[in-house]
Amino acid sequence: MVYSHPDNIGNTAAINRLYNNPLTAVVLGLVAILLIARIVFILPERSSRDDFAHYYIASQIYLSGQNPYAENLAPFYKTYGFIYEGETGTVTAPNPPPFFFLFAPVAMLGSNQAFYAWLAVQFFCLVFILWSTRWLLKEDLSTRGWLFLCAAVVGSQWIYGHFFHSQVGLLLVALAQAALCLNRLGKYTHACVLIALAGLIKIFPFVLLPWFLFREKEKYRFNASRIIISAAFIFLWFFITGIQNWIDYYNFSFRYLLDGSFGIGYNYSLPSFIVNPVYAAYEFKPPQEIVQVWPRIGAASGLIVLAICYLLSFWRLEDRDIEFCFLISAMLLCGARTLGHYFVFLIFPIAVAFAKTPQALSKKLLLILVLIFLALNLHDLSAISFLFINRYVFLMFNYIPLYGLIGLMLYYFKINPVKREGNGKSFRKTYK
Repeated sequence: MVYSHPDNIGNTAAINRLYNNPLTAVVLGLVAILLIARIVFILPERSSRDDFAHYYIASQIYLSGQNPYAENLAPFYKTYGFIYEGETGTVTAPNPPPFFFLFAPVAMLGSNQAFYAWLAVQFFCLVFILWSTRWLLKEDLSTRGWLFLCAAVVGSQWIYGHFFHSQVGLLLVALAQAALCLNRLGKYTHACVLIALAGLIKIFPFVLLPWFLFREKEKYRFNASRIIISAAFIFLWFFITGIQNWIDYYNFSFRYLLDGSFGIGYNYSLPSFIVNPVYAAYEFKPPQEIVQVWPRIGAASGLIVLAICYLLSFWRLEDRDIEFCFLISAMLLCGARTLGHYFVFLIFPIAVAFAKTPQALSKKLLLILVLIFLALNLHDLSAISFLFINRYVFLMFNYIPLYGLIGLMLYYFKINPVKREGNGKSFRKTYK
């Protein structure tokens, strides 16, 4: 017989009452509607600005048969009816060649129609992400819990930032979650192909490819054909989109993005956390010798930590969903560039943390999870930088989302099935 402390029983009952209270649902629903309205109101203005603007312009150059990486994009903004935002405007196409290939059907439309077509793609991706989250967690997450999750997601700063910048993130997340669904169904090679496609579109999702190559239902297994097919798929895209385009992407875009990822206040990665204090010593105007060395040190540090995270996932985590979410979080932690809207990748990881929290530990862990969620949404404190006594104190507070990300990764070890006590059941499924 499993013993439960009376305090845990009372705590769970209190959470149960709050969770099932109709007023709770009404309040969350109203808040979600207001936050959705906040997004809707900004869309007309954002249709003429980045990042959609440089997606469209670079794709137009690509469609004309020219090299999008060899052109200065700034003069084209006015040509296509966009607003160039000075110092924050995009001069060089920042995305890999497959992005322009896939974006081409949208770019064939007029700029305004293309914006709303792209918006429809992102909305469809969000719907798929939420639906697939429900499907993947059907054994652990109740319908009511899923609806609460939907309200939290649409009200998050990640979703607002994503639609504000007309980003590609939701498409990448949809591909990653579709790959996880295929992995769950035993279609491991198909899953690898999808995650490889996500990597071709934006590079950093390639971090997840090793997990998909070797992770099966109950174990890790080497499969040569899976590796060969994935490699062939990647090289096929290299040839389809032009090897010279890839060379120019590396020379004129990728290296620039690496250096430009540091010294900014809205990058929440570990490499940025390492490099920015050095830049701060020079009032964020470091000499060339610092710029040439420290971004590489930051990027190398990220790769080392990522390798450690893979080892921890292999040796310490048992649940396949928790492994996947831990590595998603590690991808964001260790990347050279993790902007606020990249956190849309955390929709499923937050759902997993919520759904798999053991019932016996619910009250304390849920409070921690709520604090983690709030920290992950506290983006860009530059508007209140004057409140801090110096730039170093500001930097420490500005990285609150990074601390939240680290907290989420540690949380997975707390809810890891091997560590569970009591009946081992996740408590959310008990609330109908």
